[in-house]
Amino acid sequence: PNLGQAWTSTDVKARLAPFHKGRFAMLNDADAVAEAERRFGAGHADASCVLTLTVGTGLGTTLHQNGRLVPNLEYGRWPHPSRPGMLEEHLSGRARTAEGLSLEQWAVRFQEGLSHLESRLRPDRIVLYGGIMEHWDALRSMLTTNAETVPAALTDTAGPLGAALAAVSAPHAL
Repeated sequence: PNLGQAWTSTDVKARLAPFHKGRFAMLNDADAVAEAERRFGAGHADASCVLTLTVGTGLGTTLHQNGRLVPNLEYGRWPHPSRPGMLEEHLSGRARTAEGLSLEQWAVRFQEGLSHLESRLRPDRIVLYGGIMEHWDALRSMLTTNAETVPAALTDTAGPLGAALAAVSAPHAL
């Protein structure tokens, strides 16, 4: 969604295939991060349902059920439960910056959205990733969840690593 309307009907696979001779997989950035975290980062331990939230320019959301990625979910596009607009409009790092919110003010909004997602998806574990995690030590005491909530273990390498994992796991080459 953050790429703009011009990409909505673009056949990305057809456009990239002539330049790529090996395995080919497509996934969004949040899915890539979650795959890397599942395999090499925060992991999933014995959790059967894991929600990964990437908080940055937007709000990336990924769900793993029984270790399997449920691809291309855009929970950030869900309506906010108590504010006009979508979750992403209120929970992203961009929203915090644009509105000049303190960490405490933003955490109240994030908690509203997090509770909304948790009540509907019922994850056993929530993994948080993105620029906002530089404030994890302060943020963790401001958030209340039923699920175990942990910071992502990987940093900027998570997205590329997850994309590489998807490519080598692709069922066939083009």
